[in-house]
Amino acid sequence: PKVKLELELTHRMVDLVEEGYDLAIRATRPRDSSLVVRRLAPAPVIAVAAPSYLERAGTPSHPRELSQHACLVDSNFRDGKRWRFEVDGEEASVTVAGPVKVNSPTAIRDLAVAGLGVALSPDFVVERELAAGTLVEILPGTVALGWSIVALYPRRDLVPARLRAYLAHLVEAFEGTRLLGG
Repeated sequence: PKVKLELELTHRMVDLVEEGYDLAIRATRPRDSSLVVRRLAPAPVIAVAAPSYLERAGTPSHPRELSQHACLVDSNFRDGKRWRFEVDGEEASVTVAGPVKVNSPTAIRDLAVAGLGVALSPDFVVERELAAGTLVEILPGTVALGWSIVALYPRRDLVPARLRAYLAHLVEAFEGTRLLGG
């Protein structure tokens, strides 16, 4: 009850220590070992496109074909225009290009629904559109990005009680939830 929450919604990768944040919630595969990571839920990344786009451009049967497609690039992805897939145990890395590069997964989703190209997206971002048929998954099971929803916080000798309480709340809130693909 005495916890005060200041919520900052950004797609920018903030430096928790430098900028004085207690906790970040991200959909990613964290790489910074200076942070404590608590996995909250799976968040697989999938490739999607609108049926209208696929009717015009064709449906790729292998990731390498994406270099010939309009791809919508989410600049939040660390590899940017280099998309990684795994096909038959082999990694396939494809350099993609397209009409839009933006740092918003919801904008990427909306552009894909509008038929502007192929997108990579965490599955929970496109769940409704997949169910409605306005997007379809392409190249299922091949995207080589094992993401999760994670809570991250700086390593400390003493973790403040307010942070422990909020983290416990997050774990409880995500427990038993099933994000698409989880």
